[in-house]
Amino acid sequence: MIGMAHEMFFLRSGVLLMLGTATAITVVNMARPGVGKLSRGWIWALITAALFPLTAVIMSAINMPPVEALRPMEGLKCLAVSGIAALAIGGGLTLWLRQGAPTSPERAGWLIGLASGALGAAAYNIHCPFNDIYYVGLWFTIPVILSAVVGRLLVPHLIRW
Repeated sequence: MIGMAHEMFFLRSGVLLMLGTATAITVVNMARPGVGKLSRGWIWALITAALFPLTAVIMSAINMPPVEALRPMEGLKCLAVSGIAALAIGGGLTLWLRQGAPTSPERAGWLIGLASGALGAAAYNIHCPFNDIYYVGLWFTIPVILSAVVGRLLVPHLIRW
């Protein structure tokens, strides 16, 4: 209202960008495997990103959220836009990985899904006006999880040599 972004916007942005960037960097590095190259920053980013849905679940157990806090129609819009952005990002990462020699196609699928889901949700985040923890915990988590599952199921078949 006064031109100032809400604190949740910055928290949401930071976590989604951290998760997306950490997993995307890991995917890019998977194209050039090497001995002793461990990239585990994505694990810490994933643990941090889990704070939003875990907080929403704990808060729901304490105090049932009102339906208007979940905003189902707006949430589906969030899911759709995040998913479309995730497809574009995941496609680019998959093409990159096809140029390389990933040694674990299944892990690459999970990571491409996580990266594209988190970055896709971060793209929608710029437009999202809702800052309720229930909304954030649900509608910004679903695209990340769905993208991870889709990545795991599709990407290994697309990057095999």
